[in-house]
Amino acid sequence: MRTLFLVIACVSGLAAQEGEPRAPVIAPFGVQHGAASFPGRLAPGGIFVVKGAYLGPNELVTADAPYPTELAGSQLELRSDVSGEVFSVPLLHAWMFQLGGIVPLDFPPGPGQVTAIYQGRRSEPEAVMVAESAGAVFSLSQQGSGRAVAQNWESPESTPLNQFTRPARPGQTIILWATGLNNADGARKVRVALTGRSGQPSVSRWFDTTGFAFLELTPFYAGPAPGLPGVDQVNVTLPTEGLPEGCFVDVSLSVDNAGLGSTTIAIASGDGPCVHPWGLSESQLRNLDEGGQVRVASLSLVDTEFPSASSGGAEPRVLALAQTELVTADAAGGSYSSITPVFPNNIIPASRYVACGGFFAAIGGIIGGPYEPLPQPPPPDQPSREFADAGSALELLGPDGQRLSMPLQAEGGPYAPAQTYGSEDALEPGAFTPGPWTLLAPGGEDIEAFEGTIQVPPIPVVTPPERIRRGEDLQVSWDGQGFAEDVLVRVAVMVNGPAPGELPRPEGTFCYAAGSAGQVTIPKEVLAQLPASTDGFAELGVTVQSSAEFSSPALAHGSGAFQASRSMQVPID
Repeated sequence: MRTLFLVIACVSGLAAQEGEPRAPVIAPFGVQHGAASFPGRLAPGGIFVVKGAYLGPNELVTADAPYPTELAGSQLELRSDVSGEVFSVPLLHAWMFQLGGIVPLDFPPGPGQVTAIYQGRRSEPEAVMVAESAGAVFSLSQQGSGRAVAQNWESPESTPLNQFTRPARPGQTIILWATGLNNADGARKVRVALTGRSGQPSVSRWFDTTGFAFLELTPFYAGPAPGLPGVDQVNVTLPTEGLPEGCFVDVSLSVDNAGLGSTTIAIASGDGPCVHPWGLSESQLRNLDEGGQVRVASLSLVDTEFPSASSGGAEPRVLALAQTELVTADAAGGSYSSITPVFPNNIIPASRYVACGGFFAAIGGIIGGPYEPLPQPPPPDQPSREFADAGSALELLGPDGQRLSMPLQAEGGPYAPAQTYGSEDALEPGAFTPGPWTLLAPGGEDIEAFEGTIQVPPIPVVTPPERIRRGEDLQVSWDGQGFAEDVLVRVAVMVNGPAPGELPRPEGTFCYAAGSAGQVTIPKEVLAQLPASTDGFAELGVTVQSSAEFSSPALAHGSGAFQASRSMQVPID
């Protein structure tokens, strides 16, 4: 028996719009891969969605195979920039805010344009790229990440959904449901990659592969799912040894060495459930599998100082915030990476770690436009996280006797101090002195009394250089005393580079080093690649980040994170 858990859209009704019918509008980056939610990357035979407004009827309308090219007055056209041919798209569903379709199998790979049509009115075209293949696994969250739509093959009559309490076992076959393979003839090189801790709770981490298991497996079938147009089925047998284990083992597809994103599956070598990074019990995991929730606490401390644009960088702007989220999370919202702040100190002992990242760009301003505000779809019917009550106010105790009250800010909102940025009694930079900070909760309707402690590291004090020279290495130093082994410091250099339009485009690079090392060097070869600065200055930023976990009988999981940043304007050649 085979069961496919595939949800294309989760919607509710919407009142009819007043006035004359409007032409359809495709949202910026609104054409997305049906599984990976990646904008603009499609494949022949693959499912994709178009998001925007005025795309179809007020109520969701779905179609059955064979799928029509017109549904409830809605149509999609795909024009090939390679051949100039226009293709009508088979539609899976139509709704005011979203259309779902399948790229025609004979669409030539290359650039193209999508146009939405509703009741004869046409949208502006949106550019897309149709690759020969763009395979990705569907996720239960419908967001392109999180738990995969996967089944464990136990027998022809039993293929249960891969869950925390029904994980895959070594030697077992799993069935992954995907789209975009374009592999009907079986000629493409399809691989399934599994990544995670070997024999330990598995979760995505940054940079380091020490202690990880990485497996690239060849499925014995990867192609169209019988009777399900647009859907691909990937059957792969797990090896008996060397498997990563845990509730969140990364799984990704590659087709001819190219892939889109990743999802997760549960794997366990024993007879019981998977091992969750939070240490959840079997009953808690079963509760999540059955749609229940667990209680989670997350404390965030932020201490930031950066130059003020209005003062030309002469007077710093400051921001010091404390916030606690108490939530009940289901299996989607309770994933390790969605709650726990994953900072670089989670990767590897910092004393063994020094590395520089590539260039990054902060894209701001208006993309295209100007745009008229569009009506928005209603929220999903089942939120994965809901705020919980642990009393009218929490208290944060510092190592030097500080006592900070954190009342509930609003019904259903986070706990935070009354002091906020811009108020007369705002928290000052350096308010979070190094040492242990303890969160005390008195208990409320949803969560009983609990406490948790995190360790705040020192904030690096840096003397800025007189000038950054692209032809010389940039060495940034601080006092390395008092840093735990697992705390990293990031040093970034950003400039406002030229960009089309009126707004400059910030671009930069960064390097990490152990806080205890007391210094980091950005090579001149990296600095030489920075774009020309529009104002002759660069922003030098130094950030320290740390995170910790704490436990309490009242909670399934508790976590805390601290981040402190100091930025300064420095002339650059």
